[in-house]
Amino acid sequence: MINRRSLLAAAASTSALVTLGACAKKSSPTAKGAAQASDSGASTASDGGGSAADEANVLDRVKVTSAFGEDPTVDFDAPLKFSNFHSTVVSKGDGPAIAEGDFIVTRSAYFDPESAEVLASQWKEGTFSPFKVDKQSVGQTATEFFTGLTSHSRFLMAGVAGTQKQKVLQVGDVVGVALKRAEGDAQKLPAEVPGFALGEDGAPNLTAKPNGTAPTKQVVAPAIKGHGPAAKKGDTLIMHYRGWDWATGEEFDSSWGRGTPFSFKLGDGQVIKGWDEGLEGATQGSQIALILPPASAYGEAGEGNQNHLAGKTLLFVADVLYVASPEA
Repeated sequence: MINRRSLLAAAASTSALVTLGACAKKSSPTAKGAAQASDSGASTASDGGGSAADEANVLDRVKVTSAFGEDPTVDFDAPLKFSNFHSTVVSKGDGPAIAEGDFIVTRSAYFDPESAEVLASQWKEGTFSPFKVDKQSVGQTATEFFTGLTSHSRFLMAGVAGTQKQKVLQVGDVVGVALKRAEGDAQKLPAEVPGFALGEDGAPNLTAKPNGTAPTKQVVAPAIKGHGPAAKKGDTLIMHYRGWDWATGEEFDSSWGRGTPFSFKLGDGQVIKGWDEGLEGATQGSQIALILPPASAYGEAGEGNQNHLAGKTLLFVADVLYVASPEA
């Protein structure tokens, strides 16, 4: 059984694409990114890959028989033999071009090249795979492939995934590109929300330590109201955030500090209760302030709860950079 987390670009937040594409050679010294029709590996075949010509043109033998946005279907004569990493653009999208450093949202299905059997489909699972397009995250070959590719494009890849060297054929969609920071209309915050200012990159900075008794009930207030789709349970959210201890004003976590947004499935228990509840209905582009008492955060401190944030009231300021809906 294939570990789905290691499947090609859908696991780009892991090292899968780095493993697949690290040694791939360019077919032309001038070809770059999405303009390159096929990014194949070495020119000689091995490990049952067939002739050099067959290896170089392996993706030409695969017909993707569904359109962007649809659960992928493919037609090819199995078994499909290859030994190296290959990638091509099936259809070019009408969205903005991806730049290196962008955080993009993809959705993919995976096929066994030996039998043409569907191994996994993110359409059926209701999931997405967001990742940052840079060499540190996905490696040089994947970065070059996605850089310049337009949003709403469909791509096709073939490669070897995981430590078990499972060969996989992947059809994926570039669903969208996340915002860099919150964008929308400024809102008046309630008095209990501590003051904060935004840096040049949009990161929030407290202007003073939280003052007064911490609220005993969850507070959720938009500082900026975005104009994008509203988040609902089951959606995948891409967020930038900073979090502070209410009592001390000290930062305990920051995706801004790490330089990479955070993604999760809303309402699935992947994050603390206050996020799962408080971000439902937030629109893409919004900036949300959340004051979360222990019951909405990491629970009360005690013998059975050793989390260092247990018993603390927490303050978050979070940007909703993208809302990906399985129904979209």
